[in-house]
Amino acid sequence: MISHSISLVSKHLKAANASVKKIEESLKELEALVKTQKGYAKKELSKVIKKKTTHLTELKAHVAEGNQVLVDSEKKLKELKSKDAKKEEDIDKKLIQKAITKNNQAWQTKYDLAEKTNE
Repeated sequence: MISHSISLVSKHLKAANASVKKIEESLKELEALVKTQKGYAKKELSKVIKKKTTHLTELKAHVAEGNQVLVDSEKKLKELKSKDAKKEEDIDKKLIQKAITKNNQAWQTKYDLAEKTNE
């Protein structure tokens, strides 16, 4: 479940980063265009630049937050995998110990039978 969430967050972060680049390119073009304009056109283009800059700032904040979520999620997944590996190791140890105990019991039974037949 976490790995699926990680892949979705990663996918959305890639898309958001692509949007950031497009907005930055668009802003550069608009800033170059506003330099060539006068009067009302310049005023309106300045408003557009301001709105895009605000949007860009918000988007970058979301990307930063998403990156932190991604890092935290990957850390959590790693911890869970580590715990699962430890549980599997503990289970393996218990199974091995159980097998050794049964084997020892079987040998003890054989030994006891051999002792009784030798009496």
